[in-house]
Amino acid sequence: MSLLDDVSIVVTPNGYKAGELYGVIPVPTEGSEEVTNGDFATDSDWNLGSSWDISGGKANYDAVSTGQELRQLMSSINVGQLVNIVFEVSDIEDGKDAYFKLDCSGAPESVFTYTKFSAGTYTYAHAVTSGFNRLTFTALNSSTGGYFSIDNVSVKEYTSADMDVTRATAGTRVDENGLVNYAEVLGSEEVTNGDFSSGTTGWTEIGDFAISGGKASITSASQYSQLTSQQGTNFLTSGKQYKLQVDIETLSISGVFAYRVTGGAVTPILTSDLVGGVYTTYFTMISDGYIWFQTTGSYTGLNVTIDNVSVKEVTRDNVPRIDYTGGGCPHILAEPQSINLYTNYNLLTAINSGLVSLNNSISPDGTNNATKLTFGSTTNDGAVLSIGGSACVASTLYTFSFYAKSIVGDGQFNLRVDTNSQSILVDQNFTTTTDWVRYIHTFTSDASATSFGSNSRFRKVTASNEILFYGMQLEKLSYSTSIIPTSGSTVTRNQDIFTRDGIGSLINSTEGVLFSEVYFEQTGSTNGLFAISDGTFNNILMVRYSPINKLQIESTGGVNLIESSARPSGTYKIAVKYDSNGVELWVDGNKILETSTQSTMSGINELMLGKSPYGNIVGCKVKQLQVYDTALTDEQLLQLTGTSGTDFYESYAEMASALTYTIQ
Repeated sequence: MSLLDDVSIVVTPNGYKAGELYGVIPVPTEGSEEVTNGDFATDSDWNLGSSWDISGGKANYDAVSTGQELRQLMSSINVGQLVNIVFEVSDIEDGKDAYFKLDCSGAPESVFTYTKFSAGTYTYAHAVTSGFNRLTFTALNSSTGGYFSIDNVSVKEYTSADMDVTRATAGTRVDENGLVNYAEVLGSEEVTNGDFSSGTTGWTEIGDFAISGGKASITSASQYSQLTSQQGTNFLTSGKQYKLQVDIETLSISGVFAYRVTGGAVTPILTSDLVGGVYTTYFTMISDGYIWFQTTGSYTGLNVTIDNVSVKEVTRDNVPRIDYTGGGCPHILAEPQSINLYTNYNLLTAINSGLVSLNNSISPDGTNNATKLTFGSTTNDGAVLSIGGSACVASTLYTFSFYAKSIVGDGQFNLRVDTNSQSILVDQNFTTTTDWVRYIHTFTSDASATSFGSNSRFRKVTASNEILFYGMQLEKLSYSTSIIPTSGSTVTRNQDIFTRDGIGSLINSTEGVLFSEVYFEQTGSTNGLFAISDGTFNNILMVRYSPINKLQIESTGGVNLIESSARPSGTYKIAVKYDSNGVELWVDGNKILETSTQSTMSGINELMLGKSPYGNIVGCKVKQLQVYDTALTDEQLLQLTGTSGTDFYESYAEMASALTYTIQ
């Protein structure tokens, strides 16, 4: 019998698409339509407030009275069930916006609060928490609100193993090309005629700017000049982050050509900002507005040619990170919260006869922001690290990490970190190579430490060398995590949490197997790895890494298994089998522990990764996560966890890339 016959959920990095972490199994399926007359073909089945009417195949709001409802009662959808809610917004009053909220029960249970909508079709995946017995659109009439129409309303139950991601901050990873970058999702193109193929359509020229031959150029500038997108209409939304990318074929005078957005500062574009002739940056809109290019400063004689202007909305918060560190197959990156205490992650300050050149070379993130340090001839020559004076907790584990690459010389240098002028914690030589290497050093602060002192630095050991640096990071952890960029202050990256609830039909509360292939770090604290539960910790089966660095199984019913020996950091295939005979722990083809005590769970409907009742997770890299709704045999468990058995992560790769997902 194939294990494929028994598996009910499979989540792998290959199930990643458009910012969502999909379950390879099962393919999402939708139930029957719950809404009657969702296309408003007739004036029936809906309860209408005084400012609503049904006509022309739509429900129309006239913007006269605020708080008016468009509502339909329906059969109750069970608590814990996932639903897919779809509707279309159209016919918005010129110069106004459509504002409304959506509730789905008598409580009400809010799908979203008052939100601004533009014309288009919207889809919301909603987990029902208090019952779903009515659908209510409530319009908000305000100074910016106008009339609008609703059409093609649909509510369908659906089942999937897709994972919701919660982090609420941006996070970096190493991509398939080996570059450090943010995990992000790009929206559609916002710029009209960004390649200038339609002449001046969508652009306004001022001064010496001229569009010709599919490009926009300034030749020998003699006056202030500006090129404004979309004729100055407000097509970019306040509070949203955007990615700007533009090809710059000619830029004769660095720093006098710039871009600007409504409410933002003039941002010069330097020749050192270009990578292969492409300028890339990110900005956040302070108010609704647009973008333009302009000259600034001593622009006389400037020559510049631009093409392929692109502006796209960027989503970075809560985006799952698929990481390729080390090459080969990727993994799902789940990390605990961490703070980079190094306040400018690419900044060094020269001391003695050392020389520092910022933005000198291409760094591991693919941009021109690596810092070059040239060591002189004096004994303590080098550069000060940007942590001097920062608070330090006494007798605490810290990890300092950085990328380095040799340009000239053998690359040997000395890292020195102290917590006061008397106590030297690290006095360690490192030898770089001609390739980028990330160096990591973990140390315990001095018992009397209060701050990192001025001796925090890189210093010379041998003859004069030139070394490139990138990504300095100081964390109050026993190991290093992914790069957290900083630019003048500390930055926090929140914990990654992956969950999927409403999947009770895919998880058997009385018997089954929970399995993962995962890399984790020793931490010396209580950390959860992965679990199934009822959405609380009253009914749960969890695999965790204990404070004494041992694998531990916890489950309701008094099950508490912990292995006898400490387990080092590394990659393991871990399976927990549970049934009426008890609970077993399998690791890498061996049954490690078993007990006859049964796991008395009920109502299990949630799969969790990086979530723990203790509030912590271990830094883990997950290659695959599986749930079986039947208890496997010893032979099957050996096949599943053994190093010589079938590699299901690889076998699902082709399947994952071939699937078409209907729920997004």
